[in-house]
Amino acid sequence: FFGPNSFKGFQFGFTGNFILSESVNILAELEYFHRINNDFVLQDNYYTYKQLGPNLWSKQEISAPYSFSTLHSFELPLIFRYTKSKFNFFVGGNLSYALAVNEGIGLPVTSNLPANNVTSVGTDNSPKIQAQDFNGRFGLGYLFGVSVQLSPAVSIDLRDVQTFWDNAGTPGAKEVSSQLYRSPSFQLSLGYRFGSRKGKDKE
Repeated sequence: FFGPNSFKGFQFGFTGNFILSESVNILAELEYFHRINNDFVLQDNYYTYKQLGPNLWSKQEISAPYSFSTLHSFELPLIFRYTKSKFNFFVGGNLSYALAVNEGIGLPVTSNLPANNVTSVGTDNSPKIQAQDFNGRFGLGYLFGVSVQLSPAVSIDLRDVQTFWDNAGTPGAKEVSSQLYRSPSFQLSLGYRFGSRKGKDKE
């Protein structure tokens, strides 16, 4: 919900609840996320150099835009939950797999900024991002949040989830990860427990 690369969407999944004591549980979840792009375009900026004379080049910024419509991922949180009255407080880790993105590559555009004169050609003279940098990847993150038990069978859940590492291997893939996958995600869920009799705790 914050910044230019914010994505809205929906999720669904299943939760298994393993009771350790009256107030402490372990939750294992399997979730699918469908995130919708909010007109965000990933920009890959680099420079072209034109030699003007001995040890003198003109440096001009170029922007290569990448657009897409949706992001898809599967996530597997493992959560420790503490229950106090109708409130549940929880913290845990999150494994994720983001599917490959079907990106649309626009034509490189010359920046409106004026060219600068420099004395040497830098290493920023080619695009960082390639099409293969949008391939699928595994990630590891954390989560924390709170839920409220509205009834024996119905709960509402609010959490903050963030991926802090993934297996992106190239500088371009790491740039894609930093802009698309590693921003905090605020998730609101409505949960229903199937079988609310004592001893049946699958959600």
